[in-house]
Amino acid sequence: MAGRRVHMGPTLPEMAANTAREIAGTMCALVMFSKEPIPQTEFARLILHECFHAHQLEALSAVEHPDFGVMQKYPENDPVNNAMSIVENRILCSALQKGLTTERVRTIAAAFIAVRIARHKYLATENLADVCIYEERSEFNEGTPTYVEVKAGKPIAEVIDTLMQCNVAGKAPKG
Repeated sequence: MAGRRVHMGPTLPEMAANTAREIAGTMCALVMFSKEPIPQTEFARLILHECFHAHQLEALSAVEHPDFGVMQKYPENDPVNNAMSIVENRILCSALQKGLTTERVRTIAAAFIAVRIARHKYLATENLADVCIYEERSEFNEGTPTYVEVKAGKPIAEVIDTLMQCNVAGKAPKG
């Protein structure tokens, strides 16, 4: 794509998922083809998302990446963490409304920060401070490519739907 080599064939060991990895000394965006039909615009946004991951790894190397091993410690069934996470996500959804005043945006941001601080303090008391660091790094790692997808036409409603699914009954969002 765009003058770059494209591998088509059996899945490479580096392709555990849609991601970005260095292969033969070149940072590559890796996108697996789905057996299910996917709209071209959605597939194009997926490619952009993964290309941005490749860009992050090359150009933003000073930013620390999430330790995906910590993800296994995530307290999926912790009712306190889940409840506060759901509140955080609903606050974020309210920030995605159109026509917000500057004062309203500040109020929403303050509410989000207050809940986030309280939830992270709770996780720290449960000896899960490393989960907080993992979350923050994951948000940067996935948030910026998602922003690129939105700029490329991903409907905000899909972002809101994903946020509304997170941590409900301890489950991650679909997809």
